[in-house]
Amino acid sequence: MGDYPNAILKSNAISPRAKLVYALLLSYAWNNDFCFPGQDTLADHIGIARGTVNRHVQELADKGFIKITRKGQGRANVYELNLKARVLGKHR
Repeated sequence: MGDYPNAILKSNAISPRAKLVYALLLSYAWNNDFCFPGQDTLADHIGIARGTVNRHVQELADKGFIKITRKGQGRANVYELNLKARVLGKHR
């Protein structure tokens, strides 16, 4: 999978918790550019509420760091990680 993209780590366009959510998604992706952990699992592993996870996942999607494919009620979303690091900084 490679290292944590510097564009995420150095971006001031997203919150520190969104960076943590991205890092956890990256850990689930292994050698792929996608993963599908449930939001309850993400919340449990990070130690934050499910609603907080949802907010930060949406933040990552809004900024173009991930793409969410919704699979329907009761099924985990698929998160496609944007691994083509682009500079997102002071301009956003």
